Amino acid sequence: MAGDYKPHFDVQITPNCGYVYSREQAEQVVREFETRTTSKYSCYKSRSSFGRTDLCKSKHRVRWEDGNKDACTRMGFDGVPFIILDSKILDCQHGVDRHNYRKTKAQSDAHRDHDFKKRRFRVQGTKKFGCEAKINMCEVIKFPQFAIPIEIDSRKRRDVAAAKLKEALQENANLGERRIYMYLPTPADHTTHLNGEATGMSQPVDERIVKKIRILVGEGVNNVREMGRHIRQYVKNELFLGQELPPCTNRRFHPKQVDIRNHMYLATIESRFSKFDQENVSAKTGDWEKKYAEDNFFYRPYQEGCITVRTTSAAEDKKEKNVNDKSENVNDDNAKRENEDEAKEGNDDQAKEEDDMAIGLQEHVNLEKSLLFVHQSAWQRRLHCLPLRFSSRASLGKMG
Repeated sequence: MAGDYKPHFDVQITPNCGYVYSREQAEQVVREFETRTTSKYSCYKSRSSFGRTDLCKSKHRVRWEDGNKDACTRMGFDGVPFIILDSKILDCQHGVDRHNYRKTKAQSDAHRDHDFKKRRFRVQGTKKFGCEAKINMCEVIKFPQFAIPIEIDSRKRRDVAAAKLKEALQENANLGERRIYMYLPTPADHTTHLNGEATGMSQPVDERIVKKIRILVGEGVNNVREMGRHIRQYVKNELFLGQELPPCTNRRFHPKQVDIRNHMYLATIESRFSKFDQENVSAKTGDWEKKYAEDNFFYRPYQEGCITVRTTSAAEDKKEKNVNDKSENVNDDNAKRENEDEAKEGNDDQAKEEDDMAIGLQEHVNLEKSLLFVHQSAWQRRLHCLPLRFSSRASLGKMG
């Protein structure tokens, strides 16, 4: 363990092993352990119902002792029967890469297409070093009501007590005391990487800070420096109120600007209704109409066929451009063209071919199918009606 740190188990069995009575307490112990030891653990094996497993959902075996040496409960015989409901394993973030095959296969498939894809520069290829340190947790229900004295322990007494326990569970499933046994690793278990403050730069941002960023983005904070000030105050006044702050090298509680910017971007993407802007505007318009009932909103999405493109040759463009000039000076042009046609009779075919090869594009916009969004607030509507009111009063004054 780091320094003189002692985990806050409800009941401590050994310096790094004990149990708590709820899932929330177990999460608090893991969070405090990671903070004090400057480490991070990721979930390898767990179920969503861990800590709240339903005893009647499936059949369970009544146990008196745990014979598996690697079991997270580390319990010997104490005369009290118990049932193991579920287990959870957290790997060190520098542990075994359990997705190595999938990553290797994806890289090989990418090279089959072409090698011209843009890649990020990574100083370190992976943070997985094969560390074997783990946090083991096991959800157990103990039944002290059916305990047998250790001095008169026998196979027959265990079977009788187990049979009575099963009968009692069929009538009342709320018997027993739920516990979560926890085994925390020691610094000696981390054998392939550094420990302590030196690993602070490789820590991911704390989940509570990520949630705070999402809330602040939803409230309108869109500046990275401003978000950084909010995070510093949040860490100081809420996460570690009255406690010593983690060192500034700990990236988990002191994220860099690039970390803040990335999480702000993810929060912005998650708050959208869709990846398409028009769908977002349509959904937002409906919300605004309910929220601001006195305002007027009009939204018309872009429709297909708004812009039509027609291809024209250079010869056609010249004719359309000069049609008005030819109509005004028709008499003069007829006389000049008779002389020009006689002189350039041999070159007309070649010029016609060159003109036909020059192709242009003409776009026509249909405004009735184009994108349009209009918002008129209540005060803008009242302001628009003021000139009409004054003009009506002035006309009535003249009539009087």
